[in-house]
Amino acid sequence: MTEKEANGYLEELYTRFGSVLEKESGFRYIAVINNNNKTSFEFSYKTGSKNENNVMTTQRAKELVNIIKQLLFTEVSINITPWFKMRNRIKKYVFNYDIKKTKIELNTDIKENFKHYYNNNEETKIDGKIFGDRAGTLGGIISLKHNNNNFIISNYHVLMGNKKLGAEIYYNNKPIAKLFWGLFNEQYDVAIAKINKNTSIKLNSKKYLHHKIVNINNRFYKLKNLRTFSSDGPQDKGVLYSKNAIVKIEYGNGYKLYKNQIITKTMSLVPGNSGAIIVEDSAKIKKNIVGVFIGGDSTYGIVNNLHNLFKKEIEAFKDKNDRELPKIEFKSFIN
Repeated sequence: MTEKEANGYLEELYTRFGSVLEKESGFRYIAVINNNNKTSFEFSYKTGSKNENNVMTTQRAKELVNIIKQLLFTEVSINITPWFKMRNRIKKYVFNYDIKKTKIELNTDIKENFKHYYNNNEETKIDGKIFGDRAGTLGGIISLKHNNNNFIISNYHVLMGNKKLGAEIYYNNKPIAKLFWGLFNEQYDVAIAKINKNTSIKLNSKKYLHHKIVNINNRFYKLKNLRTFSSDGPQDKGVLYSKNAIVKIEYGNGYKLYKNQIITKTMSLVPGNSGAIIVEDSAKIKKNIVGVFIGGDSTYGIVNNLHNLFKKEIEAFKDKNDRELPKIEFKSFIN
């Protein structure tokens, strides 16, 4: 099974079984894992005592894994296909038989809920932190095509929330930008704000200039070492654990399920890191960008894939709060 095929299975799984996983107590993620050019899946769940909330037994985890295998196998094998497409049907049937033989590893390395890593302090005066709806991290400065302004980028749950477009964004207790655009759906938790005129933002990461957004979906992409970059400068190192995962994160009084997420491992992220940019940890002075950090726990980081988001123009739309979001097209990272 190739990585591309595994990603297809994961997409199908999200469509047909995502609502079940979102409600399943103790579920953390199911991810495509590639080790030594061997592609497999990993199912992660939180264990604990019977008295704890939001935990899953190993027996239930095994049941879900079997359901997932049956789900992905049965759907394709019973499809009725016209005779002139019979060759494709047979190929697809054999192809899908691999899913029943594929081992889905169980990972109980999760001892806590995945959470958004914002700072709950409602004060705007938090040195080195950006503040919109909550206190988080200023990931970087970007430019857009067909727009002469510069913008800051961070998480939607940090900058936007329920705020109106044009709301003031603070950095080091000073107004620096106005809310411009945001997207909060099953894949992304990203927002940008237009930097105010005559406002200068000095980032500690300036000597480590961002370069370009790299496409880690490319099957030839092999680099594993990553690090965080943000308004606090380079912070910590880690590794690329999965390029594609369905992940459940604690959100408000409930949980939110994301698809197409990147998972990192061993980064020591702390509250307030939401919005940090994740880049390649290479010898290059200009670091290629992988994504934006949205949450995780003390071991695993969950990262939005910025290549997927910005690879083409995003049309104007109205969000759930009736805000009219403008059409945007990403140009480059400035810092």
